[in-house]
Amino acid sequence: EFYPPPSKEKHYLHQTIFPIKTEKGYRIATLTEDITERKRVEQELRETNELLRAIIEAAPTAIIGLDLEGRVHTVWNPAAEKMLGWSAQEAMGNFLPSVPVEKEDEFRRFRDLIRSGQTLNGIEVQRQKRDGTPIDYSIYASALHNPEGQITGNVAVLVDITERKRAEQERLAHLRFFECMDQINRAMQGTNDLEQMMRDVLDATLAIFDCDRAWLVYPCDPEATLWQVPMERTRPEYPSVLPLGVELPMDPAGATVFRILRGATGPVKFGPRSERPVPVEIAQGFRVQSFIAMAIYPKVGKPWVFGLHQCSYPRVWTAEEERLFQEIGRRLSDALSSLLMYRDLQESEAKFSTAFRSSPSALSVSSAQNRIYLDVNESFLQATGYARAEVVGHTSAELNLWAEPEQRARYRQLLEEHGSVHNFECAFRRKNGEVG
Repeated sequence: EFYPPPSKEKHYLHQTIFPIKTEKGYRIATLTEDITERKRVEQELRETNELLRAIIEAAPTAIIGLDLEGRVHTVWNPAAEKMLGWSAQEAMGNFLPSVPVEKEDEFRRFRDLIRSGQTLNGIEVQRQKRDGTPIDYSIYASALHNPEGQITGNVAVLVDITERKRAEQERLAHLRFFECMDQINRAMQGTNDLEQMMRDVLDATLAIFDCDRAWLVYPCDPEATLWQVPMERTRPEYPSVLPLGVELPMDPAGATVFRILRGATGPVKFGPRSERPVPVEIAQGFRVQSFIAMAIYPKVGKPWVFGLHQCSYPRVWTAEEERLFQEIGRRLSDALSSLLMYRDLQESEAKFSTAFRSSPSALSVSSAQNRIYLDVNESFLQATGYARAEVVGHTSAELNLWAEPEQRARYRQLLEEHGSVHNFECAFRRKNGEVG
């Protein structure tokens, strides 16, 4: 170091001293080189490297360096340690530990892109942490070059997107849930026919879950001696095994399943990764590898069973599928309640109509509000001499049926006070004026 006059700036010199042999003996030779600029550049480089090191160390996102073979090289910052779980000491010199075996081919393709001089700009991948839990992150990587310009590896920024992906999956699952329930609702609301509704709902369910069979069984009663399949929809490859609507004797395997379903508060899964295996009798008799079922409780009659079969492979039913299946079952129970009551009402009305029409007694149905006749039977028409068109839509007062008006007033009073009238004797006037 020296300060050459008149400058007061520090300069750096590099001197090389060596002997030179001459005719007069050895002399000392000195080569002096001003290396001030080189020192300045080296100092700036050290400062830049220190700044980069500080930035990398303080960065909130993971930054790593890799060679062309995928080994960790030079960089593994604290954020990488926190995000992935391996310390820098554990990672350095080793194959990138977050890459599971099944993802090695994908990782090799990324390295090939780096070798060709390309960059990775936000490629989303799924990897694993040290504890084995999955992690989703985006990769931003560019090549590193040596002084000769050859690519020697890459530096990569890894951005944890696990929460974002989870939120996206939840949003998509939420959207799919409502789309599926819309299909089910349209199937339920499309008809008042019980069999058609069951057929349409099971068809929609079969498509939604992409399973092999969707079915309903009645009753879900382990103590019952007989049971039947009111409706089943299947894929062509796995047709129905049992006839629809035919009562079959209860077997021990069926009673066991019914007992399990009645004791559960929601769907029950049978098959791989579930608490219960598929019963041997069901697996062999129905070619089933896994199934999910639940008891549903319409407000009419005994409980039913709603279920899905997977025959083509040992399906593992996900939590999302279980939630969707349970909601379909709940709404199916409501739909069955409505249509079973509607069917019973129709049957009751049919029985009433038959009894009403064929009764030998004169019967009529009139409005409680305005006393207009709504319907009369044939015996009424024969007793009064009127045709149906002359009676329906009119009142007894308009037809002058009551021979004594005070009897009509007394009858109405009793009806209003007690809600019904029994053994009330009165005189009626026929159409031709005769009183009977």
